[in-house]
Amino acid sequence: MVHNINGVTKFLKTKEVYKQHQQQNQEHQYNEIIISLKQKNEFELLEIARKAKNRHHRVFAVHLLGKRKRKKAEIISHLRKIVAYEHRSVKNEAIWALAKLGDRSIQSLLFEIYSTNLSELEKSLTVKMLGKIGDEKSIEFLLDVSANSRNLTGLNAGAAVHEIIDKIGIQPLICALENETDLIRQEAIWILCARCKFLSKKKEKKFIIESLIKRLDFENSIPTRLALCYNLSILNIPEASQELLVLCVSGKIPTERQLFFLNEVIRAFVYRQKESSLRLVKKLNTAIEIVDARGRNVSTTKLISRLEKSIGNLDKIFEIL
Repeated sequence: MVHNINGVTKFLKTKEVYKQHQQQNQEHQYNEIIISLKQKNEFELLEIARKAKNRHHRVFAVHLLGKRKRKKAEIISHLRKIVAYEHRSVKNEAIWALAKLGDRSIQSLLFEIYSTNLSELEKSLTVKMLGKIGDEKSIEFLLDVSANSRNLTGLNAGAAVHEIIDKIGIQPLICALENETDLIRQEAIWILCARCKFLSKKKEKKFIIESLIKRLDFENSIPTRLALCYNLSILNIPEASQELLVLCVSGKIPTERQLFFLNEVIRAFVYRQKESSLRLVKKLNTAIEIVDARGRNVSTTKLISRLEKSIGNLDKIFEIL
């Protein structure tokens, strides 16, 4: 197959090689377009976005307009007109550009284009934009995406939920614990618990844990209850670890997954024994300091006995194993 590439005639042996060279040639053309458009001002880019015959010129012009800070209101006004009538690729680029500019009115349009035939990269960008401009209306949508997409899009959806919650507060995510769909409730549990691990705000962390414990009293779905117990156990809530052990031994968890959850029960037990032992050691050290300072006898023997018993309980780990 003979083909002219960048002014050079070449003989291409296979269709695969032809496609590869064609793609490289196309990428080179795109780079040239974007470099030339970067030199344009806002007015010139708007003219190109509306009137250029080459669709790629319009797409790249719209993309660059989404990065401009000057004349923001005017750009948003023109991009909304493009969304109303343009070709799909230009329209989608205009929606993403509006999101970059902080236009909250196009939130529902982001929901719509996500359900169209987008590439994985475009879906990932769409959920990122929802994190930028979304409100409580986006929470359920993003939880659904996060629960059903075990890839970069799913990770970005979870991150977008955190970004929205940082702006509007935790309550919409707490409300998702009451959602009628099991997967939505499960994803809300995972995200809430992940948030707890890195929270410096003690008040918010306490509120989340209290809400999750309260949900434990009402949750009937075994998979959702399992997610709730496991995550609360990781946060070192004793009753959750106990419930997780009950679920393991009652045969409600598939055999191939029981070991995973039993390991968490063991970890939680060891953690609490360690914390208990450390508290006793601290008291013992305080008692010894009092003896040294005052020369009086303090009941350190009792504390040492309790310490030995606490550490001795660690042998139960081997019995469980």
